[in-house]
Amino acid sequence: MNRFAVTHLTDPDQTEATRRIVTSFFTAQIAGDHEAVSKVASPDMTVWVLGDFWWSGMHDLADMAVIRDSWVGGLKDGGADFSVELLSVLADGNRASVETRITATWADGRPYESLCHIALDVADGKVVGYREYFDTAYEVTFRQAERPTNA
Repeated sequence: MNRFAVTHLTDPDQTEATRRIVTSFFTAQIAGDHEAVSKVASPDMTVWVLGDFWWSGMHDLADMAVIRDSWVGGLKDGGADFSVELLSVLADGNRASVETRITATWADGRPYESLCHIALDVADGKVVGYREYFDTAYEVTFRQAERPTNA
């Protein structure tokens, strides 16, 4: 008997489907296309964001759109240079790990660059769970302390 035998392998078709769904989700999210996001995100999707900010904690998909739009609203020229680059998308079964680099310029001219890690869960062809991790100490130097009136 081999003590190192693998007893469970993830279905490669499920892994590839998860990779495609997550990539579609982020492509739509980066573009700010809320309709396209809703096609690959479960209406019951849960969103958790790290930190002690007004946008931290548990949210639903509708909250996520408001948070993104509010954030972009604080950028120079309405976010004309706002960019999110997908650095990696790793998938295994129904779970995925995404690394992004966000760059922009705040309305007051300060540059912004942040790396984020997002862990996602997929079920029935839709993103059902989203957990975002980032450098909270860096964010404190840039983000609004109070919830904007539109959020």
